[in-house]
Amino acid sequence: MAHLLHQSRKVHGLPELWKSLDNLRKIGEKAGKVLEVDLAGEGDGTWRRFIRVQVEVDLLKPLMPGVFLPRSNLPATWIGLKYEKLADVCYCCSLVGHETRTCQGKTFLLRNPFGLEFVATGPWLRAENNGIPTEAFSEPIRIVAPADGDAVSQTVPQG
Repeated sequence: MAHLLHQSRKVHGLPELWKSLDNLRKIGEKAGKVLEVDLAGEGDGTWRRFIRVQVEVDLLKPLMPGVFLPRSNLPATWIGLKYEKLADVCYCCSLVGHETRTCQGKTFLLRNPFGLEFVATGPWLRAENNGIPTEAFSEPIRIVAPADGDAVSQTVPQG
């Protein structure tokens, strides 16, 4: 099919304990059909910041920027997916084929473990960019202010 693309993904931020074929397949499946998992990566056997997963991506769907992995008794952790040799991608709707300035779609949002929505797509999607969506880690803070003797709370994003 013309709308399918075989793409390499770099998986960033995965703790060593979780680096297994099974876990990488589960993460890769969030982005598309997993074709291959490369646990060795590049280099001379030294520690690497990422592992590669070859995935078949449906270009009619938004690119997945990463996933939150649940952890026992801790907030979920963000595992970023970086796309190698990425063509034009819209940082608004996360679709390949046009740029943000010509986008007519809806902004692609994700919700972090604290319940805050954030723009999921940005330059951090590209493998050559070391950025991350910092809003993925934003936690709401509660501001409590007395009003007429009653406590009032308002939740605002931290960042």
